[in-house]
Amino acid sequence: MPPSSSAIIQPFEENRSLSAVDVQPSRLGGLRSIVDVVFSFADRATDVTEKFFVRVDVTDEFPFLMTKLSPYYDR
Repeated sequence: MPPSSSAIIQPFEENRSLSAVDVQPSRLGGLRSIVDVVFSFADRATDVTEKFFVRVDVTDEFPFLMTKLSPYYDR
């Protein structure tokens, strides 16, 4: 299920801008190629960054989402 448009529109309405999109290998890989796609939103007034991610299986010809858009915390 793709992230809902409200998940992308809401930060814009709350004075935040999409500042980065990062793709990194997921620790859940194993036999499948799984990546985490991390979206960073920066507050335009305070420059505080909030991150969200989706896990995507890119093993086959047609990638698909494995998780819904969720908060992401740096480790």
